[in-house]
Amino acid sequence: MNENPFKLLPADLVITSKTFGLLRNVLIEHLGLEKAKRFLLRFGRELGIEKAKEILLIERNIEDFLKLALELHVSLGHISNITVTGSALKRDNRFYFDDVYGVWYGSFEVPLQLNHFGKASECSCYILSGFASGILTTFYNEDIFVKEVTCRARGDENCTFIVNTKEYWETKDELRLEIYDSQTIINELDYTYDKLLQQKNLLKKVTEFHSKITETIAQQNDINKVLQTAYSSLKIPVFITDLDGSILYRDGFATDSELSLTQLTKKISTITRATVLNNDFNNFLVAPIQLDFKSFAFCFFLYDKHTHPDTNDHLFLERLCVAASLCFLNEKVSFEASEHLKINFLDRLINHQFQNSTEVALHSKYITPKLKPPYRTLSMKLVINKTEDFFPNHYQIILEIAKFLKVYNISGLLSQKNNHIILFLYDLTDYNWALKSLKKVCHKIEKFNPGLTFKNGMSNEFEDLESFYTSLSQAEQAMNFPRNDTFTEYHTLGFFSALLENFNSETLIDIAQNELGPLLVDIDKHYELLHTLYIFLKNSQKLEKTMQDISLSIGGIKYRISKIEKMLNIDLKDATTSAHILLLMEVLILLDVISFK
Repeated sequence: MNENPFKLLPADLVITSKTFGLLRNVLIEHLGLEKAKRFLLRFGRELGIEKAKEILLIERNIEDFLKLALELHVSLGHISNITVTGSALKRDNRFYFDDVYGVWYGSFEVPLQLNHFGKASECSCYILSGFASGILTTFYNEDIFVKEVTCRARGDENCTFIVNTKEYWETKDELRLEIYDSQTIINELDYTYDKLLQQKNLLKKVTEFHSKITETIAQQNDINKVLQTAYSSLKIPVFITDLDGSILYRDGFATDSELSLTQLTKKISTITRATVLNNDFNNFLVAPIQLDFKSFAFCFFLYDKHTHPDTNDHLFLERLCVAASLCFLNEKVSFEASEHLKINFLDRLINHQFQNSTEVALHSKYITPKLKPPYRTLSMKLVINKTEDFFPNHYQIILEIAKFLKVYNISGLLSQKNNHIILFLYDLTDYNWALKSLKKVCHKIEKFNPGLTFKNGMSNEFEDLESFYTSLSQAEQAMNFPRNDTFTEYHTLGFFSALLENFNSETLIDIAQNELGPLLVDIDKHYELLHTLYIFLKNSQKLEKTMQDISLSIGGIKYRISKIEKMLNIDLKDATTSAHILLLMEVLILLDVISFK
């Protein structure tokens, strides 16, 4: 082939590098780097395809074609020189590239990048990569992609590239092939418009949902109405649980529906934002409801096992959590105001601040639910573990108990007397169920207050408020009775209850003073002696058992007992004397004259 092959090719319009640099600059500034890069790669690819078609008109021999293509690459001013190593192999009608590696010298894109944008963070010979890909794709009739791996525009020594098939690059996941797709800018604008329309519709839906929820709260509706509004808007079942995972409120599914959160309890307690959870039967989207800067409850969207939350459902759940928080805050303020009224009433009743029964009846009209028999009084002592650095807030514990009373539908008034809490129960039609529920309440509060335990005493039942003070004494005496039971009922005191009812407490204290006087003169000073005496007598004077209970040596116990016998001028070996002393001490404990923690 003697004739210059380039004379047979169509003439190219010459464009200066400065002009092209301006075009490249405008593209990047107006489209952004990613879109401009895609445009330049496609431009180079289309240019390569057209040039390959022109070469194929005059040359189809593979070696001559590639040689001509390389010379054309240089003649167009894209590069000053190029070297390529490796080879393409054909096997089973497919081409395979064996380490095809090349170097572009004098890339025209490098100075364009450096002059207009400075040092690049990635390889920037976009047109060269596209041009080479287009030529090879056309000749081999198979998608071939040329990837630039080093570039002088980012500070490398040379601009180097690797050649391989689309299939190869997809398996290696080393080249973003989507930049060569056929999507046009118009397609992209259509896609962008569709996305904006979706976002607009989503924003409208979220805004409408927020407005409905806000309106529901503004009308002073409760949390049940809020959940009902949420379900009617979204058609997604919703429910709220307490911190233990017990369902408090729900809408969108029946109360008898089988729904177990046992598997999720530990995960739920750690959640701080909208999170997807699942068990064997359902999928959930759950988020915390905050009150006083801590998690108060959890709100759930419920889905069946084959339905997953939409990516935008969290927007609705988070707004619902805020709405629920406002509802709970309103309820908290209203609840505390109501409880403050009840606390004030019971406090005045305990301290004899009502003039007569008429005044009691007048003030009780403001209590809801209405006061009516049967009545009982519960005295609750807060026992603190000595190893715990914990000081209970009686008022907060009273409010916690009041919340649980509401959950268990128990009518009661709460107040504080000295260092314990008084619970006045009324309309107590199912005592056994109420007692069982109160034990659960104590357990729950102890769980959230480590180091705190309750020692409770329950009075007998009574029918009129004039018997309240008698019931208060019964409850306190049962509370002080030296048993390890969490709840002690007054009627179980047996002989002691009859003794306390038939003898004036002052008379009993006088008798005890006569018998135990030297130890009762200064109870704090003689506490260890009193405690040793009580445990010794309670253990039927068994030294080893007493030693275990008070962590004192047998010699120490014998010394204390001997000292007590001398102080009281008694002989504890006498069964009648020891029984008499034990009885007096237990009476003093019931009357709260002495106390052993």
